[in-house]
Amino acid sequence: MFSFLKKRVTLLGLLALSCALALHFQIKANSLYKTIFPEQSTFYTPGQHNNCKWVIHISNKVTTEPGDNSAAQIGIPEVINDGYIAGILQNGPGNSLVFAFKLPTQPDDSPPFIMTASYKEEKLPLTQVRFRVFSSTAMTMVLYSSYEACVEATME
Repeated sequence: MFSFLKKRVTLLGLLALSCALALHFQIKANSLYKTIFPEQSTFYTPGQHNNCKWVIHISNKVTTEPGDNSAAQIGIPEVINDGYIAGILQNGPGNSLVFAFKLPTQPDDSPPFIMTASYKEEKLPLTQVRFRVFSSTAMTMVLYSSYEACVEATME
């Protein structure tokens, strides 16, 4: 009788210890990398006419872990109901972001359009970010976390 209880208590103790260890590592892993973009987040960009109707939807959470990425959908919901421009947003080395997408007019065998941005960890999660093509100041795309912030920025 005692050997049966001893085995049961030992097994329950090992189960509790393994659950505690798993919980500890899960909490540590979640707090190790800060969130850059929350899951299911939407950003706005002024676009060609500065009307802030271009929407960038980020599907998954992007963290500061190098290589962490998410699918992104770009479009104007008021105009295009049946599609979007598909892209990918990835965290790169040295607090940098890479945003790659193919324009609808690009041939299938051409490389994607690539934009980069940098961020500061103390400003996370990002509410505004400026992507540039080849670190150019002429070809940029600024993303704002709210429509109001986008409109306000275009009024300045």
